[in-house]
Amino acid sequence: MTVELARKAAQKIKGQLAEGKNPCEEKEKLAIEKTFGEAYELFMEKYAKIENKLHTQKDIKSRLKKVLSHWFHRPL
Repeated sequence: MTVELARKAAQKIKGQLAEGKNPCEEKEKLAIEKTFGEAYELFMEKYAKIENKLHTQKDIKSRLKKVLSHWFHRPL
């Protein structure tokens, strides 16, 4: 994240706070409603696909599905 993007994000949060909204509460609600599988998919989309090569992505996916497949339906 660049300094400019961080400043824009901070301005957005300040605006929400000025309106009386709490951005942390919204994030917590989203986290509570998510399952491990949804969090995994979000991780793969937002981080792994950007930071890793395709073969590494496939390795992460196969290892997690093999070892933690029974956790994919559990809520966080």
